[in-house]
This record gives sequence, structure tokens and C-alpha cells, in this order.
Amino acid sequence: MSKLFFFSFIIFTILAGSSQAQEITTLNEKKDIVYALAVIDTSRILALSKYKIRYWDLRNKEIVGQYLSGNELTCMDVSDRGDIIALGDKAGTVRIISVNDNKDLYNKKVSPPEPITGISLDSRGKKVAVTFLSGRIGVFSTNPETEWIFKGHDKAALCLDFSEDGRFLVSGGAEGYVKFWDIQLKKEFKQIKTHKSQIRKIMWIKKDTEIISGGDDGDIHVLKVEIIGDPTKDPEIKTIKRKGRITGLDYDKKTGGILSCTLDGMIRLNFNLGIYMKKLSTPLFDVKFIPENSVFFSMAAGTNGRGVVILNSKGLKLTH
Repeated sequence: MSKLFFFSFIIFTILAGSSQAQEITTLNEKKDIVYALAVIDTSRILALSKYKIRYWDLRNKEIVGQYLSGNELTCMDVSDRGDIIALGDKAGTVRIISVNDNKDLYNKKVSPPEPITGISLDSRGKKVAVTFLSGRIGVFSTNPETEWIFKGHDKAALCLDFSEDGRFLVSGGAEGYVKFWDIQLKKEFKQIKTHKSQIRKIMWIKKDTEIISGGDDGDIHVLKVEIIGDPTKDPEIKTIKRKGRITGLDYDKKTGGILSCTLDGMIRLNFNLGIYMKKLSTPLFDVKFIPENSVFFSMAAGTNGRGVVILNSKGLKLTH
């Protein structure tokens, strides 16, 4: 049986003085590829590799918890409070786990079973949505326990995200389409062709009005959409051109910064004062902001063979 062990932590802030972002530490994952990251707070992150999730204490640079899976894990998400984790795997199992008492809130293999490619928890941790390799999308609820699976994309569905209030979903597929879903009405109400190829990452960045997406074409799109008023209205689209396949994407609400990484090892930060880029010597699979305060932050990058690389931007005064 899989086990997940957690302990208490003291919150801290990473300190490193520099006028440019710099690499400050590496969390050794023993040559495992880190495919996905989740940030709990300024001192705790989760790192997902094929058959395990490690819980890192950044203060002591040590693993303080671990979850082992019998199936190959593909994706994870964490609730806003950091107390609930959602997992998907190649066998088609959806799991929702309570961190505090290590109990399954939901554990079910979908029928017919197929690989899960993306996962999202709503802000309260009560509903989880997943994308499947076949293009299907599933929405599951823990209280009461419900299941809703429907045809989503013509090709593989690869990523999705709940809106802040949990009513809407946005998803991205291998055909380059962004699709919008009304959870209450259980239907798609809008689709937009935004990318030339597969969409790898997608997320809401402003309540029900703005999303960002990144794909294999190297583009990052910022879409301003009208959901509540006139959903048929064409969105405003701003494009950030990049080179290389986008594998990680994150947004900082305090600064308005858009953080991305590509498979060739490039990290790029776009914000209102300019652009910062750093090349690492390893393929990258995910990147996340680690917030410190309203001005400074750190960044975590999941790599192939180097574990989790932590970078610090102390000295870059990001204002929004």
C-alpha cells in the first residue's frame, strides 16, 4: 500500500543577495527526472517523479515526506491551502489525498482506464478535473461523490485549470485548441484555436477573465475572455514568442510576472519592466514561483538528472 508521511515545519524565507537571478541550491533527486512541481509555501515544495512524490523542506534541503506509487505518476495539483493533493497516473487512477491525516478522500480508476495527462483541483479542494490521452475530460467530486466524464478534444487533452470560483474549466489539447467548460451546465461553451501545435500548460491568471497558455510551438498566449457577459465575443490575445517547447508555466499575481521554461533548459521571466532569461545545462519539465513577499521571489525548476534547482531573484525589483 502506498504511504505518505508528513511532519511539521517552520516557515522561512530564502535569502540571497544579487542584482540578477542566480542559482542558489539544488535539491538532489538522485538522478530521477522531476516532471512536476507544487509549491506549498515559502519553505515547502513537492517534486513528482515517475513513481514517487518527495516533500522537500527548503530550509534544511532535505526530504521530510514521501509518497510511493505502484503506477507511473503523470501529474499532480495542490489545493490553495496546501492541505489536499490530487494525483493522476498512467493507469487512469484519480486520487485525492488529505495531507494532514494521510487519508484518501477519493481513489478510483476511471472506466475504461487510460492515461491521465493533466489534473486540477478547485480552490477548496472539493472537486478535481483531469484530462485524458483520448481527449476526454473528467470532473470528480468528493462531497458528495460524483463523476462526470465527457468528450473534450478531438485529439489528446493535455492540461486544464479551474476558475477561481470553481464554476468554469479551461482546457488545452494536442490540436492547439483552448476550450471553455461550464461545470454547472456540464457543457462546452467556447473554443479558440490559439496554438499551431500541442498546448502543454494552461491556467487562469485573473478571475474568469484572463488565462495564459504555452505549447510546443514555443508561444505563450495571454487571452482576455468574456465569460459572464458575452462568451461569444472574440478574446483579446497577446502573444509572447519563445524558442523551444514550453514545458512549464506559472504566474505571480503580486508582480504580474509570467515564468516559463522549455525542454532545452531555458528559464524565462516576462514582467512589466522587461525580460530575464537563464539557461541551465539540463532539460526542464516544470517551473514554479516560490513567493517571498510583494517584491522578491525564488523559482524552482524540475530537471532531468539534477533534481530541483532553486533560483533567487533578489535585487530584481518587480512592481506591478
